[in-house]
Amino acid sequence: QERITIDYNLSFNNEKGNEIELPKLSIIEVKQDKYTADSDFLQILKRNQIYEMRLSKYCVGSAYLNPELKYNRFKEKLMTIDKLK
Repeated sequence: QERITIDYNLSFNNEKGNEIELPKLSIIEVKQDKYTADSDFLQILKRNQIYEMRLSKYCVGSAYLNPELKYNRFKEKLMTIDKLK
């Protein structure tokens, strides 16, 4: 069993009125009852050079919207996302 969700045209905002849009970023989540790399969908991603990156949408949004937060833990992931912007 496999379920796939795709989030795209992401935008984040907070109560301070800060907002960021990430229109070129898509987050694909593949959920499997039992992990298998032989999944047809995972093979399609691999053939198209789309590789796994684990991240939390909440943490990404918080790091972008709240520069006063220490975000060294997310720095590498934010740099990767910034390349897409």
